[in-house]
Amino acid sequence: MNTPFTQLPFEEYQGVARILFHLLSRYPDAELISGLIANDVAGSWPDFAAQGGIRAANLAGREALGQYLASWHDDALIELQLDYGQLFLGRVNPRQSPRARCISG
Repeated sequence: MNTPFTQLPFEEYQGVARILFHLLSRYPDAELISGLIANDVAGSWPDFAAQGGIRAANLAGREALGQYLASWHDDALIELQLDYGQLFLGRVNPRQSPRARCISG
């Protein structure tokens, strides 16, 4: 059963959209990661309930994000930036642009 459009938790979706926009549209830096940790993004991520409970993929993603942020150390920034660069910038041609990735899902 689908949730009626008028009953969707728009504030939760708006918050997630803002976070994803900032993650995908700018090169990762220490300030961005510190903000995610300080604002407990993993702990406050919405549940996005599915029929019968929380969506398994949402729960797994939230746990993975929480573990990543909990184990964060400043030395990991270079590795994160390299991963971002390889995914979105590539050596010659980007594998996928952040904007195209957001649109295509």
